[in-house]
Amino acid sequence: IHKVDDGEFDEKSLRKWFIESAAVETFFLWDRYKKENTKKTQGVGSQPQTLDGNSANGDDEDPQKKLQESGKIPDGFLRQMFYTLGDYRDILFSGSKDEKSGDRDIFNADKEIQEREKNIKEKIKTFFSNSGNQSSTSGKDRKTWWENNAKHIWEGMVCALTHKTDNPQEVDDDVKGQLLENGKPQSIYQYNQVKLDEDSGPKGNDDTKLENFVERPPYF
Repeated sequence: IHKVDDGEFDEKSLRKWFIESAAVETFFLWDRYKKENTKKTQGVGSQPQTLDGNSANGDDEDPQKKLQESGKIPDGFLRQMFYTLGDYRDILFSGSKDEKSGDRDIFNADKEIQEREKNIKEKIKTFFSNSGNQSSTSGKDRKTWWENNAKHIWEGMVCALTHKTDNPQEVDDDVKGQLLENGKPQSIYQYNQVKLDEDSGPKGNDDTKLENFVERPPYF
């Protein structure tokens, strides 16, 4: 979670914080996912296993290679991205009386991370409380803000996958060419179209479109 910049915290600052924080978190989650799901050979005749020691099922033999060749985000990681975006929506609505998310700590991490989360929540609360930043209620205004910006936060998360995890400043042109078109996600991964595969996790009756998924009440 990004440290909040000192100084004036305006509409531009709020949007920038959400886009950059979600993108950076996605970048590190992708690095971890690849390490845990890339097969390694343990000897002649042995069954390929992932780096976490589990037997590989063939779906993610080399997540980075598949992303480069086909532009397909593994279903398991796409689900993580859905939950990550949902977490950032919860940060936005924390403290809003119109939401049931309350003030739960989304990042149960070290003290520094918790302090950063507390700081951004205070900045958000102040922003929506200031005259001119709210309409009838802060909850309603946060809802409008999310509707206007969730798409851009998601696009930043998808773009994060185009950066090389061993050299973050460098873009993987193969991945970029597969995932993006004119700087935006391919249609299959656009905010209002991207869906979870029904077989990629627990099944339910809810729509698996991202824009509906993030509206669900938090589970923890």
